[in-house]
Amino acid sequence: MSSQTPNKHPTANPLISDPTVIIWTMKITAELGKRLKTLRKELGLTQDQLAAKVGIHGRQLARYELGSVQPSLHILDKIANFCEVTLDFLAHGQDRKLAKRTSIEDAEILDLLRRIDHLKKPERERLKWAIKGLLNGNDKPTS
Repeated sequence: MSSQTPNKHPTANPLISDPTVIIWTMKITAELGKRLKTLRKELGLTQDQLAAKVGIHGRQLARYELGSVQPSLHILDKIANFCEVTLDFLAHGQDRKLAKRTSIEDAEILDLLRRIDHLKKPERERLKWAIKGLLNGNDKPTS
């Protein structure tokens, strides 16, 4: 009867050593860091102030901003909630505040608002005027 000893050191994940994956991860981490720094500055906070608000040390936030370390999903969620942005914005730069600050449950209306947001300013102004007119009565467009 032969017994096999289980392998105490499983084979390493080949993706971890793939140069393409490493470069991609570094790029994502650097972009995330830039967005974190921009958000923090927009809020007028120092690294220590924002870090304190989300329960981490200022030096750790500096590492995130430099792109040398990636924050955990838990910390990203805390930062997103404090800064009133979506996780999608932090991770990908998309849907910065619309989904976070609104409580629109009708997916069709939310989609229309997103599409309107991409129109040129004169077209957006006409649509705002039309919507206000429907809701309020007789508002006139502003020039």
